Amino acid sequence: MKQDYIVAIYNTDADGVSIEMVNGTEEEVKAYLFSLVMEDRKEDEAAWEDDFMNTMSVDEIQTNPVGELCAFNSFAHYHIDYAARPVSTMDDIKYL
Repeated sequence: MKQDYIVAIYNTDADGVSIEMVNGTEEEVKAYLFSLVMEDRKEDEAAWEDDFMNTMSVDEIQTNPVGELCAFNSFAHYHIDYAARPVSTMDDIKYL
């Protein structure tokens, strides 16, 4: 079932958090998160570190108890966290 997700990307090497809304099934949103992981990895390939916490495939993106999908990239001097959560699970989010 397609639904709206809030996607948040936190890069410790940047200021703030990037936030966007996407619409898709859970599998589509997992694929989208993994595409972001791979895009960032390719962008700074020289600094990317093979860390056990890194998301290495779309299958590694699991749903936690609150419905949030999470992925991770580790680089030499920073890391990036990716998260997507269905809007329907957020009590404080209201459509205008």
